[in-house]
Amino acid sequence: MENRESLKITARVLCGIGGGLTLLYRAIRSDSALLLQLPDGRDVADPLRAWLFLLFPALLAGVLWLERATRENYLRTVSRVLFAFVPFVLLWIRGPLWMERSVFVLSSVFFLILLVLQSSALQRVAEDLVRLLSQKAKGILILFLTAMALFQLVLFLRLGEDYSAFILQNDLPNVRKGRMPGRFALILILLAAGYFLCRRFIPARDPQPQKEGTPHFFRPQWKSLLRLPSGIRIPVFLIAVISFLFYLYFVDPFLGFRQRFSTQIWILLIAGAGILAFKDELLKFYEGSLSTAMAVLLLALLCGAIPYFIVTEAVGRLDLFLPQELDIGIQNQVMWTLAFQGTPQLAMGSQDGVYNTHYFRDHVPLFYFLLAPLYRLEPSPQGLIYLQSFFLYLGIIPWILLVRQIAGSWNLAFFAGLIYLFYPALQILQLFDVHEAVFSIPLFLTALVFLEARRTSPRPRAMEAGFALFLFLAGLVREEMGLFAVSLGLFLFARREIRPATIALILGIGQFVVMSIIIQRSFGSGGHYERYVPLFFKEGDYSIFSILQLLVFNPVYFFTHWWDPAKLLFLLKLSTPLLFLVFGDRKYIFLYLAGFASTILATSAPNWTQGYQYSVLLVVAFFYASFLTLRRFSDAGRRLAVSGMLIASFFSMIATGVFLAPLYRLSFLGPYAPLKGEVVDRWIHLSRRPPPDTFVALRSLLRAVPRRVSIGVNEPRLLPLLSGRPAAHTLPTHKLPECVVQYPPFGGHVMDEDALRRAGYRLRLRQEEATLHCQAHVP
Repeated sequence: MENRESLKITARVLCGIGGGLTLLYRAIRSDSALLLQLPDGRDVADPLRAWLFLLFPALLAGVLWLERATRENYLRTVSRVLFAFVPFVLLWIRGPLWMERSVFVLSSVFFLILLVLQSSALQRVAEDLVRLLSQKAKGILILFLTAMALFQLVLFLRLGEDYSAFILQNDLPNVRKGRMPGRFALILILLAAGYFLCRRFIPARDPQPQKEGTPHFFRPQWKSLLRLPSGIRIPVFLIAVISFLFYLYFVDPFLGFRQRFSTQIWILLIAGAGILAFKDELLKFYEGSLSTAMAVLLLALLCGAIPYFIVTEAVGRLDLFLPQELDIGIQNQVMWTLAFQGTPQLAMGSQDGVYNTHYFRDHVPLFYFLLAPLYRLEPSPQGLIYLQSFFLYLGIIPWILLVRQIAGSWNLAFFAGLIYLFYPALQILQLFDVHEAVFSIPLFLTALVFLEARRTSPRPRAMEAGFALFLFLAGLVREEMGLFAVSLGLFLFARREIRPATIALILGIGQFVVMSIIIQRSFGSGGHYERYVPLFFKEGDYSIFSILQLLVFNPVYFFTHWWDPAKLLFLLKLSTPLLFLVFGDRKYIFLYLAGFASTILATSAPNWTQGYQYSVLLVVAFFYASFLTLRRFSDAGRRLAVSGMLIASFFSMIATGVFLAPLYRLSFLGPYAPLKGEVVDRWIHLSRRPPPDTFVALRSLLRAVPRRVSIGVNEPRLLPLLSGRPAAHTLPTHKLPECVVQYPPFGGHVMDEDALRRAGYRLRLRQEEATLHCQAHVP
């Protein structure tokens, strides 16, 4: 009886949701003034706003009425959700077209989240659906793969000789490709119907209970090694490590560059040997007040030293004109125009005008609106480096809090904080320019702290609100950041945590739609899917659906074009310092979907190269997965695993050539090996770079360039230090800038001084070979 009543309520609620979503779709697709600004739009838009303002709250109130029969419960519940009416008031605010669309979608997203959270019937349906899918997951996967195989057989029979051209070159007319989804669906439906009819004849198997505990890759034979007396373990370890270091330094100093896979295996072996050798000492070290004092002192010392030296190196690279205009120059100009002109404009680059546009056409860093007041305190590329460093290393706090929840003591949490400081991928992000995505790391980790705290907190709703808030803030950093929330939502659904999964999934989809589809397309861009070519439709159909169609309908072409050993090396570098704890559970694959989509599926090398921002989603997911795997260990196992992670991170730092604080003299594997072959000419060895006074005259001239004028430079390496202004271009330009800076030793296009004089420029300053010319009206 209860189930029947629940189904009735759910049917009514779903009808209401269907009506609301239909209205949402019609409003987006139709010619309403709210979205397309027709000449007679005022008569259309105002009733539409009133209807939407009343529809969503009324539908929510109706759901609550259906589920709570008594007036007392109903009024109490409605009073708790009065704040739900606030977002819909924003529908009345007039603004730019993209802003009205965004508010419209986000209000609908907020409504859907609130509806599921407040409807116990919908939550029960979601739980039943997740339980059903988890029980039938293997069958569904087998059915789908069988349909893919049969579909390929049908294609082979129908296409004949054209089949090989299709699977190897994706060569087939788009008209024929367009018919494939329907035919594949037909095969899948026929298979499902056949299974439904024959399932009674399939013998049932009793489900095997899932075993909780230590992950499989930690085998029992390790225990026998741990039982060896310390008198044997420690000397053997020291002899092996010293021999290894001697070999690297004196025999083959470029091992990491030539044999990158073997270097990473050496790191893992050293971490494992370190655990085996110092097991007793490590377990003792985690106990007692002396260990706590030493952990706090060491963490405090390194929290100051490591950011200081790495930021110093990053600023040193900037002062030595190593970065090109990408990425720090672009980020600095976007932040400067936002802070001082109120809108993120990008007018930097070559004379072709590609960069002379609103930055929302390229990316949508809405979080920069919150950072702009801080940037105004030090409006320079150096200030932006400091700001990024502050946010990056702020992430150590939520990471420590996460480990504290599973460790039960602050000792282990403090030492886990060292892993964050040693982790090479995070250090390289700070060393290599400035990227929007880096600002999301502490926000995502804080959201995960709230997510885990809800399990034990007496106020789980408050923890869920904190989880949603920080997940929302992280999604504002850049358009693809919302995809991590989608991955997290799928992962939580797989773990049957319905409420936080609903929040993450709907919020992530909503933010991605608003930022990537609505805002970017409003400014004339369709996203950056060209990084993921080849696609199913080769003639410029850049979309997520085209990538998915290629995977389903032409998997041979998909894997042959996206297979690259360098991508495996990229994953190896990210997972080795975390002792491969990231592979502790097959369900983690849901958590990695967004990271894999932005890195492994890309055909552009920077997407799967350490040093770029594309690894951020995987880094956050790997840290969370390591935390979840550590939680499955016993107390002693956690302590040993954290010790191994610390050792692996430290040696991985050495092998990847990241110069960590004063320890950079230990980085003996060559100039940033093995990154040198991946990030060409963007790294420089500390002991081999030019002396600091090499470009004194040039830097002195750059400081004399008037502020808030358009600038032209003869070489892109000058742009980052001159990017804090309305426009900065590389010569020659179609529109003459107000000032021109030239430094012939860098090369590039150098204009003759007589030509500059004829164009109306006057020599303002000369510093050795650097010159500054400005037009007469420039003060």
